[in-house]
Amino acid sequence: MSTQQPRTHTLRLLLGDQLNPEHSWFATQDDGVVYVLMEVRQETDYVLHHAQKILAIFAAMRDLDRHLREAGHRARYVAMDDASNRQSIPDNLAALMAHYGAHTLQYQHPDEWRLDEQLRTWGVVQAFAVQAVSSEHFYTTRTEMAELFKGRKQWLGPAVLLPPHAPAPQRADRRGWRAQRRPVELRPRQPQALAWLTGFAASKRPPRMTTAPCGPPSRPQAYQALATRRPMRCAGPSTEPRHWRGSITSSPPRCSTLARMKTP
Repeated sequence: MSTQQPRTHTLRLLLGDQLNPEHSWFATQDDGVVYVLMEVRQETDYVLHHAQKILAIFAAMRDLDRHLREAGHRARYVAMDDASNRQSIPDNLAALMAHYGAHTLQYQHPDEWRLDEQLRTWGVVQAFAVQAVSSEHFYTTRTEMAELFKGRKQWLGPAVLLPPHAPAPQRADRRGWRAQRRPVELRPRQPQALAWLTGFAASKRPPRMTTAPCGPPSRPQAYQALATRRPMRCAGPSTEPRHWRGSITSSPPRCSTLARMKTP
């Protein structure tokens, strides 16, 4: 005796780079939703790919399909060699919408403009509803930067990088925007992440000057100066013999007050 499938009202497309099992789509289980994953020549042949890359993506897609079924979700996987595979994402979606009798198709925003534009233009002319949602890959939405810089003549400056003497309303806007960008849970011993999120230096700054004996700096000191891009200040004559302008002397002449190193 066959079990009748529940009525399907929505199909949800999952692309090969949208295999996040923690996406908000999977928070609730709905028997009327079918998740669709497909292997198509459209995506493997539009440009030359390494075979191992394609195999790795297909293996991850099949693993997510298994994960969804074990979690109680309905999923439809279209393999490369399936007889019903039309090797095109829009053609497969149109056939699956007719097969399931669904009235809504949802897909996550593709990260690639080519596919994003294809699905957008294809969805406009369909008789059923086509909805695009966030892939939740990024901390910001697609329109958030446009809204943040709306009406401004500078991309950088008043909105994010403000001087210390900036007006209080502008500083408040910046702090409010950065406060919303805190989805990362800080782990212990992460002062760099804390400084990046809050805007305050959580660790001490490197010294502005590096003391060294007079004369040519040693190799470790030269590397340190190059890394910090700080000038080196002389600490007086050295008592250790060293080569100085072709001769050996125990007390090279005093250098100037400040010896700057050339940095790239």
